[in-house]
Amino acid sequence: MPLPGAYDVVTYPYHSGGSILSLPPDVIEKRIGMHDYGAIKDFRAWAQPEKVLEQIFSGDPYEIKGMWIQTANPIACTGMEPKKWRDAIKKLNLTVCVDLFMTPTAMLCDVILPAATFLEKDSLKAWWVPLQAIKKVVEVEDCKSDIEINLEFCKRFMKDFPYDNVHELFDTLL
Repeated sequence: MPLPGAYDVVTYPYHSGGSILSLPPDVIEKRIGMHDYGAIKDFRAWAQPEKVLEQIFSGDPYEIKGMWIQTANPIACTGMEPKKWRDAIKKLNLTVCVDLFMTPTAMLCDVILPAATFLEKDSLKAWWVPLQAIKKVVEVEDCKSDIEINLEFCKRFMKDFPYDNVHELFDTLL
């Protein structure tokens, strides 16, 4: 069941063209900052953070009720206005943070999902270098890789999601 406004997310593998999962066309047009920033429109399938911040307080053109923050820390690192980000996170109905560390941003979130480090996950790396395989060397209880977390999320929201596990996804990518 599609959820209205629930697709302001990054597609894998983090760009809008040639990915194995894409946003529906009507949702692409609604991405925050889509028409103001060329890099978002033509390359990255995400929302522009400063525009998101503005929209949380204005509610225009639609109200933002929740936020999924993954490997980002707008309170202490990536946000230009940490106090405003703090107020924005507190204003939302639901905030989820996926990170390796208990960052100042994570401390404000309703749900914190512990992410695995590169030593704790199987993965592929194909940007800026030739294709590389990342092989898990240790397993830490309660931690999942970003890809595993996103895959489980997709399986719950997309009834026809084609992958049961990350290895099936990797096989498709390869």
